[in-house]
Amino acid sequence: MRLCILLLLIPAAVSAAQSAPSASRNDVDRSFAAAESLMKAGKVADAAQAFEHITHLRPDFAEAYFALGVSYAQLGKPEEAAAALRSYLKLEPQSPDGHAVLGILLFDNRRIAEARPELEQAVRLDRLQSEAAKHLGRVYNLEGNAAKAVALLRPLVASG
Repeated sequence: MRLCILLLLIPAAVSAAQSAPSASRNDVDRSFAAAESLMKAGKVADAAQAFEHITHLRPDFAEAYFALGVSYAQLGKPEEAAAALRSYLKLEPQSPDGHAVLGILLFDNRRIAEARPELEQAVRLDRLQSEAAKHLGRVYNLEGNAAKAVALLRPLVASG
């Protein structure tokens, strides 16, 4: 008898779960703005926690992953930062900023082989990515290809 009652409740529970309101876009946008304010106030750990929560509420919110990656980088958590930035790039694969930040993060953590394609993609997508280009020039120098580094950096130096 008890099993029958539980079985009768399953469709109602499934229906309630399907109709339960998820976080509205406005709620998530407000949460994101609050998390950005935390970052600006220097409360990076709190901001990271808020951005993490936002990515759970809205897994398609690319900017939350980017901000989460930046906050983890500032907290000295390069693995978590790289994972968040890779999640961002899955949603925004043509983002020069995403590739640049990930590439620089990887370079700064001596993961040169992983940094190179990210930096190259950032520069390919946006020639004005001067920080990405500078880091890519350093990668080329480390690889013993000074001529390639000079060719990459010459236009940046010329443009001032």
